[in-house]
Amino acid sequence: FPPSHRARANAIYSSGIYVGSAISSISIVLINAFTWRGSFMVTGMIGMVFSVLALFVLREPPRPSPPAPKKTEEREETEPLFNTPKSPEPPKKPGCGDFIRGFGKATKELVSNPTSRYCLIGSALRFFGGYSLAFYLPIYFQHIYTSYDKQFGVLNAVMASILAFLSALSGGILSDMYHSKTYMAKSYICILSSVLAAPPMALCCIIQDKFYLSISMLGLNYLFAEAWGSPAITMLQDSVDPSMIGFCISAFMFFNTMAGMFATFALGEIQQWMDAENNLNVYGNTLFLFLMISYIGCCPFYYLAGKHYSKFMDAIAFEKDLMEKAEEEGLDTIHEGDSMDEVESVQ
Repeated sequence: FPPSHRARANAIYSSGIYVGSAISSISIVLINAFTWRGSFMVTGMIGMVFSVLALFVLREPPRPSPPAPKKTEEREETEPLFNTPKSPEPPKKPGCGDFIRGFGKATKELVSNPTSRYCLIGSALRFFGGYSLAFYLPIYFQHIYTSYDKQFGVLNAVMASILAFLSALSGGILSDMYHSKTYMAKSYICILSSVLAAPPMALCCIIQDKFYLSISMLGLNYLFAEAWGSPAITMLQDSVDPSMIGFCISAFMFFNTMAGMFATFALGEIQQWMDAENNLNVYGNTLFLFLMISYIGCCPFYYLAGKHYSKFMDAIAFEKDLMEKAEEEGLDTIHEGDSMDEVESVQ
């Protein structure tokens, strides 16, 4: 996708994830109807059906071929090409060693590149809260509102599938819309998404005697909380080495997932240590604490990512203007790599 539509494309992709995770809330209804084993059978069969459909529907999109080399004045069109290179050998099938080396290079790129480094830290904190919410929010509602299991399952699925979808999609649309006005737009959207999601989630966890107020606050949280994903990933895509984007995204998601897994482990241990089974308010209070660490803690890192991203994009724009000016004036002493030192020094 071109840079002007990249955040929107990421938003469309991520919105599907939120819809899927929201629909999984209906598993509470499936468990009541078919037991937990039956619910796994139903969701497993649905996954198999869509996997088979993907074999026939998904296709690798066409990639633009590299431009043909320009003819030089020193070589006539009829001049034989004595030094024609041999046809390239077909690429080898990547092995485990190639994957490990690629992952290592991608990790180094993520850490050494300031934009991706701060994006990684901020996003890891968001995953920290996201996994806490996904795994322990149903437990919180089941223990605090024991007679509202079905209402929670249905309402959570409906609200998350609609409101989280709109949140994720709007984050990408706004990022592309305001990118030309300020390169900090993506950073600001990540920060606003987190800050605006914090108050309703605090009310959802702290007010523990009014089900419909708590579930309404959860819906308001969904409306703001998921707008961060596409702008954060787009900042990373725009700033890392283009030849390593795939591996960088993989490493980015790996470390974020590890942060989420750590959150679920730590939150479970803390609730057990505080005897949440006999002190039910612990479920809401500890979940609130973990979410505030996520929502508020990520903000300074997204701000730093945005500042470095702006400097990098300014340097790229400067190089582009320099090249266009050189072409207009017919200068052949300025080449594409001449100004990249400035870009690399900024980065």
